[in-house]
Amino acid sequence: MQYEYKTMVLEVPRRSGLWTQKPATDELSNIDRALQELGDDGWQLVGVFPFTDGGSPAQISKAIHYFMRPKHS
Repeated sequence: MQYEYKTMVLEVPRRSGLWTQKPATDELSNIDRALQELGDDGWQLVGVFPFTDGGSPAQISKAIHYFMRPKHS
């Protein structure tokens, strides 16, 4: 079987106290909606690579999400 792949960067904007505060509901809703649409199109999440924003202190605010699905012949 052959597969096709897709990458997507999802971001939660940095704000003071990010690690002590729950992300805003609308931020999570946007991410949920994007992931749901990909799932509806047959994409399966197979990996996540988080990276820091380079701030001080550095915080993870973005992540590359890797998806795959069977390639249609």
